[in-house]
Amino acid sequence: MRNITTTVYDLLLNLRSHFLGESVQQKFSSEEPLRSELYNSWMMKQHGERVASMHGISETKSQDRLLKRLGDNEKILLEVRNLLIEAVKEKRNITPASEWLLDNFYLIEEQISIGRKHLPKGYSQNLPILSNGNSAKLPRVYDIALEIISHSDGRVDIGNLTSFIESYQISTKLTLGELWAIPIMLRLALIENLRRIATRIAIDRIDLNIAGYW
Repeated sequence: MRNITTTVYDLLLNLRSHFLGESVQQKFSSEEPLRSELYNSWMMKQHGERVASMHGISETKSQDRLLKRLGDNEKILLEVRNLLIEAVKEKRNITPASEWLLDNFYLIEEQISIGRKHLPKGYSQNLPILSNGNSAKLPRVYDIALEIISHSDGRVDIGNLTSFIESYQISTKLTLGELWAIPIMLRLALIENLRRIATRIAIDRIDLNIAGYW
């Protein structure tokens, strides 16, 4: 009996280490959800000008990182879903956030599929790439999407979006390809944020499992 419980406990610890970032997923799981000060349309306009002044463009092309990032996000979201399904099967109480993730996972899978379909392999390599900041080596328009998501709590409306893009272009013009890619990048940024939130759900779930074991 001792060997069995030790194995279960070790498994829980390994799972926790995985989601806390003490494994190959460290870079992803250590990132906080995209949540900054909420901006209204006027504040978003000011922020657009600010972000434009901070962006530096790389002179060299970068590898296509977004499709790989989308695949990594999908993998972790699936792992979190499976973890929650096991909790439900074992009749453990789950949080409202966990219930929402399970109930709406089909929508998440649909958005991942659309994102992959609308972002052909190699497409992002033709977009201007950032040379600095947290999104260095990623497309500039992807960082713009992250900023908009961060300051709107994931609720993007046409007013905030338009205010940001118009003010950004006062000093720095976006390419036609970037403007076309904005809807795709917003979708990828939302999936990124969902993965970050799902990771926190997983950590809480694993901690509850460990507490239940003890």
